[in-house]
Amino acid sequence: MFEIKAYIRPALLDRVIDALGQMGGHHGIAVVPVQEYGHAADDGDGLVRAEMIKLEVNAEADRVDAIVELILSDARSWEGHVGDGIVTVSELRSARKIEDGKEID
Repeated sequence: MFEIKAYIRPALLDRVIDALGQMGGHHGIAVVPVQEYGHAADDGDGLVRAEMIKLEVNAEADRVDAIVELILSDARSWEGHVGDGIVTVSELRSARKIEDGKEID
């Protein structure tokens, strides 16, 4: 199983969630509001704060590429600007349900 994290613009959240819901093949989606800090793209002088949304999606290996491509497509602003976000993929060593301790396949 893999964990996909995506930091996206809040204005595009509904579009991405709707697309992921239609796609299926994942074990739920966590949505967390975050504040990102980074250097300005033009001169790198000072820090810029941006409101972002972090999505966390757990998926089987055969679904990861399709989910990442969907996020890249639906979370990109109409003009494709710096600051549209980032997607990362990590392999999960294990995932277990709190209710019964069973491993999630």
